[in-house]
Amino acid sequence: MVTRRTLLLVCVWILLVLTRCGAPRQVQWEPSVYTRLTYQNYRAEKLFHDPLDFTSLDYPRLHAVMFFATNAVRVRHGRSVLAYHPLLEQAARLHAQRMVAQNFLAHENPYDASLRTVEDRVRSVGVVNPEPTENIATYFGIQYQPREPVYRLGGGRGRFSRTPGGPPIAPHTYLSFAEAVVDFWMHSPNHRANILAKEAQQMGCGAAFYWDAQGFPKLKTVQVFQWFQPIQSHSSS
Repeated sequence: MVTRRTLLLVCVWILLVLTRCGAPRQVQWEPSVYTRLTYQNYRAEKLFHDPLDFTSLDYPRLHAVMFFATNAVRVRHGRSVLAYHPLLEQAARLHAQRMVAQNFLAHENPYDASLRTVEDRVRSVGVVNPEPTENIATYFGIQYQPREPVYRLGGGRGRFSRTPGGPPIAPHTYLSFAEAVVDFWMHSPNHRANILAKEAQQMGCGAAFYWDAQGFPKLKTVQVFQWFQPIQSHSSS
């Protein structure tokens, strides 16, 4: 005979199973991701196809897909694959965050003399032989092309449509954002030269989210490359 206690325990077990199955996927993007995935298979990673959630961005995931998208472009143009280095990611991430917090977009930090140049910033995270170059950009978090006519929608911040009262423009996925911003850089001669430089050996990427003055969701993005020789750091020296 099934008792009330038994039924209660079964119901609790079912609830726990359903809760776990319905829980959002949580991934810790450790450096091992950079060996598990490559420029050849990164597009098959399901988590890269998730839409950007501007209230809770997974920055390490975004940095990783930007890295792989850059290497994919390099290989298509006959260049070598760049190695990932966490200190370059750290330098890129911190510069993106400072540009958002201090409201500027520049290779030179006008607010901190000790972090003025990319060499200063790479040295500040522990690199003892910095030979860096850097790309920066600000890019839309929704699938919108600059100067494309749009209409503002009600119902929340950052909602725009291509037609009056039409469907909202969807947010980028992690993958589509990364490939869009790399393509944006590739259409600029100086940024393209940095991405395709034969001298480059290692790279890290960073990003930081903000709302612009028109209410568009955007990210300031950074690539930092190490040229000529692999990084040496205080921890490795």
